[in-house]
Amino acid sequence: MDDTIIGGVSKEQYLPFHTLDDAKSLKGANTTDILLTSSWPASIRTGSAVPIPDVGQEPKGYDHISELCAALKPRYHFASSPTFYYEREPFFHMPTQDAPDFRPITRFISLAAHANPNKQKSLSAFKLQLPVDVTAPLPAGATASPFVSSPQTNNRKRTALEPEPFSRFSRYDASSHRRKRGPGVRQPPPGPDTCFFCLSNPNLATHLVVSIGEDAYATVAKGPLTTATTNEANGLNFPAHILIIPLSHEPTLALIEQEARQRTYTEMNNYKRALQEMVAARSDDKLGAVTYEISRGNGVHTHWQFIPMSAATISKGLVEAAFKVEAENFKYPAFQNRDPGIGEGEGDFFRVWIWSPAQEDGTAASSKCITMPFDDSVRFDLQFGRKVLAKLLGLEKRLQWRDCEQTVPEEEKDVKAFKAAFKIFDFTMEEGK
Repeated sequence: MDDTIIGGVSKEQYLPFHTLDDAKSLKGANTTDILLTSSWPASIRTGSAVPIPDVGQEPKGYDHISELCAALKPRYHFASSPTFYYEREPFFHMPTQDAPDFRPITRFISLAAHANPNKQKSLSAFKLQLPVDVTAPLPAGATASPFVSSPQTNNRKRTALEPEPFSRFSRYDASSHRRKRGPGVRQPPPGPDTCFFCLSNPNLATHLVVSIGEDAYATVAKGPLTTATTNEANGLNFPAHILIIPLSHEPTLALIEQEARQRTYTEMNNYKRALQEMVAARSDDKLGAVTYEISRGNGVHTHWQFIPMSAATISKGLVEAAFKVEAENFKYPAFQNRDPGIGEGEGDFFRVWIWSPAQEDGTAASSKCITMPFDDSVRFDLQFGRKVLAKLLGLEKRLQWRDCEQTVPEEEKDVKAFKAAFKIFDFTMEEGK
C-alpha cells in the first residue's frame, strides 16, 4: 500500500497498489486458505523470537492488513520483503462460538525479491491438508496471535475491518486449565475467566441469559438458527434457540466433579423438559423440539442446544432420518438408539434427543435419544447438528451463527419476549415471584 498514491490516477491495467477499501471488501469472505499481501501486517513480530536478517530492515506494517489477517484467519499469509526472507513462528487464532475448541493456525512468510543480491529465498513450497483437521495439536513453537488485543485495550473502538472483537478470550491463561495434558496434545483450552460459557467471564453477554439454576443456566443463542418469525405461526414470536449450560467449566458432563455431576445432569434435563413444555403450550402442541450435544474430552465447556421443531416432522421420522443420512454422508459412525446418560466411560459422542407432545388424534407424546460414538480418528464437524436442522427447517442461509448476529437491542427484544413466555415454566423462579 502507498499512502501517497491517489486512486484513479494510474493508467496501468493492473494497479501496483491497493487501497483501504480493497482490504475492507475482502473482509466479507469470512475465511481463506491463502492471503497474499505486498505489505506486512502491523505487530506481526509481537510475541515472536524470530529475528529480522542482518541484510534488511523490518518493513512498515499496516493495521488494516493485521485486521484482515485476524478476520480471515488464513492458513498461510504471504507478503514481501525485497532484501530478505522471513518466516515467523506459526500463530493460532482464538476460538469462536461456532468452533469453541478449534484454534485456526496461520503461518506468515515474507519472500525476498527474485534474484536478490543477498541470495535470500524468493520461493516457498507449502502443503494444504483438506479438510482442516480441527483436532490436530498446535505446531511446535506456535504462539498466540500477535493481533489479539490486550486486556487494557479491550474497550477501544472497533476498527473498520473487525466484524467483532478479535477474540472472545482477551486474556489467554493456559495455567487456568486444571488437567495436565501429555506431549503432542492440543494446548490447554481457556479457563473459566475467559470462557464465553462461564458466568465468571467478565465479558460474557449476560443480557442473553434467561434463567440461572443451582448447577446450570439457560441462555438465548447468539446468532440463533431460528428467528422471531420462524415459528411465529405456531405462537413463538421469538427465537427459541436456547443453550443449556452447566455452571461447571468442563468439556464433558462425565468430567464434572462427582458431587455435582448428577445434580447438573438432572437440572439440565429439567431445563430441557421445561422448554419442551413451553413450546408445546405456546404452539398448541404443534411444536416439539430437538436437543443435541457434542461431548468431547478435548472440548472447552459442554452444553446442550435446544431448537423447536414441527411435531409433524418429528412424528414422520424425518428428524431421526436426517441425522442418520447426514452421518452417512460424512462417513461418520452409525447412530445408536440409546442414551448414554452422564456419559461416564463413554468416550466422545454426539447425542440427539427428539421430543414431540401428544396429539389430538391420540398419538402419544414421544421421546427418543440417538447417539453417535466417535473417536480421535473422526474429524467431527462442530456444526453438524446445526447443519442438519438448518436443512430440515429450510434455513440453510443461517448455517453460520456469525451470519445471523443481531444488534444488542434486537437481542434484548427477543430475550424479553422469551422470558415472558418461559416465566411460568421456569422452575428456578421463587414461588409467587
